[in-house]
Amino acid sequence: MIDQSYQCSDDATCDERNNVRKCYCNDGYEGDGVTCQVVPKDCYELYVSGTLSDGVYTIYPDGWPRGIRVYCEMESNGGGWTVFQRRSSASVDFYRGWLDYKNGFGNKNQDHWLGNKYIHSLTIQKTYQLRIDLRDSASSSYYNVYSTFSINNEADKYRLSIGSYSIGNTGE
Repeated sequence: MIDQSYQCSDDATCDERNNVRKCYCNDGYEGDGVTCQVVPKDCYELYVSGTLSDGVYTIYPDGWPRGIRVYCEMESNGGGWTVFQRRSSASVDFYRGWLDYKNGFGNKNQDHWLGNKYIHSLTIQKTYQLRIDLRDSASSSYYNVYSTFSINNEADKYRLSIGSYSIGNTGE
């Protein structure tokens, strides 16, 4: 018998599975058991785990074990925001049909729509706020934050549910 010395991550459990005793990462984490990292369900979980730069990342909402690629706003507005729409130019045509809005389109680093099926999966996980940022032709910036935000499933035509206005500078 060989004694192997190792120490499990704080996010792992020492267990025997298939006659192998070792460290296994807990639910919501991935790795070898000695080192476990959070499996982020959204950009906010990435943010609190230390990812602080804007960019495209893979998140793993419930029901998407292979993950989805999203743009995360990490450097402003408090960080941790999942960007599901960006329109900054006329480079992407937003006059589209149901399937395009369901599945998403555009380049996540630029103008895009994430896709209703993904937004639905994200917003049923927990309570989210919605932040809307606008810029006018004079480059003045405005924003509003709403207390809650979700969209229903396709059977309910991705119906929007939005809570009360909480803060902002657009005058509602």
